[in-house]
Amino acid sequence: MFLVEGIFPLGVTSIVAAMGDTGKGMLLLDLALKVASDTDQICGFGSPVTEHGSVVIFSAEDDAGEVHRRLERLDPECKRLKFKDKLFIVPLPNVRGSLTILRSIRGKNY
Repeated sequence: MFLVEGIFPLGVTSIVAAMGDTGKGMLLLDLALKVASDTDQICGFGSPVTEHGSVVIFSAEDDAGEVHRRLERLDPECKRLKFKDKLFIVPLPNVRGSLTILRSIRGKNY
C-alpha cells in the first residue's frame, strides 16, 4: 500500500531531499492538501494520492506568512477550509523553534 502510488509507501518514513529553493516545501504542502482533502488526486510528485487522513507539517524554514502565501498559491479558492480540522501546520520560526515543542511535550521548562 502507498500514500502516493509507487512513491511513498504507507506507514514508512520517507525523506524528500534536494538543494535549497528547489520546491520541496511546495511539493509537500501540495501533498498535505491532497491527503487531507479525502479526494483521490494526482499530487506534485506525478502520482495519485491513494490514502487520506490528517496531516501535520512542522515547517522548519518557512514562517507563518510564507506558509500562508504558499497555501494561497496552491489553493486560491480556499477549498482547504472544508478540511481545516485535518490539516495542521506548525511554522517553527513562529514558535521559537523545535525545542519549544519538545519542552511542551515533556511538560518541562529548561
